[in-house]
Amino acid sequence: MLQNIPNPACDQSYILFYIPHKERVIFELVDLFGRTQMSREIEAVSGENRIDLDLYQTPAGVYFYSVEYFGKKLTKRMIVIK
Repeated sequence: MLQNIPNPACDQSYILFYIPHKERVIFELVDLFGRTQMSREIEAVSGENRIDLDLYQTPAGVYFYSVEYFGKKLTKRMIVIK
């Protein structure tokens, strides 16, 4: 999983991630207090995948996003500015 582009983000951002096999993954965006702001199940394909984020309604702040695949979770930090 790569860093979201752009970071800091304003209204939209995207995240690229790669998996070796077609599988369902779980994407989650949480705030600093651990509250889930966004959660999606994605039918990912083998190879490169892209998650597009609409951040228009997301308040400015620091967030953590993760992708879970076969019980393994990768997490990165994202900054949202307004």
